[in-house]
Amino acid sequence: MPTELTYESTLRELATDQGVLRYHEAGEGPPLLMLHGSGPGVTGWRNFRGNLARFAGHFQCLVLEFPFGAFPGEGVRLLTEFTDDPTRERLVRWLRSMVYDPAIITEELIEERWLQATDPETLAGARRMYGSEAMAARAKAMARSDEPPAWAMLHRLKAKTLITWGRDDRVSPVDMAFVPMRTIPDVQLSVFSNCGHWVMIEQKSAWESTVLAFLTTADD
Repeated sequence: MPTELTYESTLRELATDQGVLRYHEAGEGPPLLMLHGSGPGVTGWRNFRGNLARFAGHFQCLVLEFPFGAFPGEGVRLLTEFTDDPTRERLVRWLRSMVYDPAIITEELIEERWLQATDPETLAGARRMYGSEAMAARAKAMARSDEPPAWAMLHRLKAKTLITWGRDDRVSPVDMAFVPMRTIPDVQLSVFSNCGHWVMIEQKSAWESTVLAFLTTADD
């Protein structure tokens, strides 16, 4: 494994019937999937590049790049506003809703996200997922659906589970952790103070230690 894990040295591509799947790979050992969430300009590499070196010492890390998803909360409202009418100001408001410490939102980060988020193909895909029209249509479909909501099926999970959460999360408020904490049969919840949605970035060292402790003792 190279001493420095770069975007280029870890990037892999896999041809599929639906197109090319891009992912980053580093380390040796049991496989560890690292899946990113949604938002303008988000990628797996941007979310987990700061954590990759530590986890690669224990696992074969696979950081996938895949389509976005969205959930309710203040951060999602700001995300929808940006998606409907993308401006740099709206992007900054959304980014600041993701963190506890606004100093993390540097000009370099803003520029990186802005270039990716305003790419025409990326923006078109984002609008299909969490533009205001798409969000309204999804809410209407869920209201008509006979399928039980996802939270009502959490008791079926058999795997030992770790949930990590930022106490000051404005995208998915910490109250949302209580149902899975009480419903999943074998679950551990770790809440990090002074931390927003990006736990792996704002509480990097503590989050890595918590996750590594869980993963390396999961079979004990």
